[in-house]
Amino acid sequence: MRCKPPSPLLGRLSLLVGYVACILVMSAHEPEPRWELYLAPALVAIAGGCALRYRGSYRSRAALYVAVIVGAVVAADLATRRPEMRILYCFAVLLAGTLLHVHLAVVVAGLATGIILMRPLNDAAGPGLHIALIWASVGLTWSIVGRIALLLARSEADEQRAWQSAREARRSRGELRSVVRSLEEAMYRIERMNSELLVARRDAEVARPTKRALRPW
Repeated sequence: MRCKPPSPLLGRLSLLVGYVACILVMSAHEPEPRWELYLAPALVAIAGGCALRYRGSYRSRAALYVAVIVGAVVAADLATRRPEMRILYCFAVLLAGTLLHVHLAVVVAGLATGIILMRPLNDAAGPGLHIALIWASVGLTWSIVGRIALLLARSEADEQRAWQSAREARRSRGELRSVVRSLEEAMYRIERMNSELLVARRDAEVARPTKRALRPW
């Protein structure tokens, strides 16, 4: 008896319950829980889940997903003004570069850098650490996407060679078929000539006694 797959709604509800339970556990060990810190990752997850429900082509879905995630990260950073939230810019950069293009990752990194420089926070590390992490994420995206692009180029080249071999095999099969057809026609002509030679030989053998009887000597 085959088991039915779990409902997607049940999976989403279980994730939500698990997230709320984690929030309650973490807030229980803090004297003054910062609820905005818990709200920011939830906003990112909920926005990304809503974007994934959009039905369309891959590029349009990826663009909508990246736009929603970047907007949610910017909103969380501006709302909380906490240094921890700016780590999410690295996630947005990796997501944009991996799903769409590396140039978009550079755009997102530039946006994040501008926001960090225009709205600095009073932390010990300063904006330099977050900017360095963001552009390190751009470099990581370049290496990942470059490797993927290299693998895709190799696979496309292999596919082109396979199609070329298939076309050559198809052309060779057509040539072999024409050669076989020519051989069949030649065999038919040879068999017809043999049958005509046999008939002529039989006629000659039949006419030989008559020819001998008509000889005057």
